[in-house]
Amino acid sequence: MALSAADQQLAGAEIGDREALSTAIEQSFAEARPLSQNAYKIELAKTAALRAIERAARMPS
Repeated sequence: MALSAADQQLAGAEIGDREALSTAIEQSFAEARPLSQNAYKIELAKTAALRAIERAARMPS
């Protein structure tokens, strides 16, 4: 199975590298198309994804 561009971006990234995470999240949402009156939800989802990854990285093993 081929990796998506977002998967490839994350493959070598450090979990604390916020810029790499943000770039991967941007790539994963690249084809997202908002419906009428809800374009803001795409930005909310990007922020939620970044926060979830960062929170998961801080969880004890």
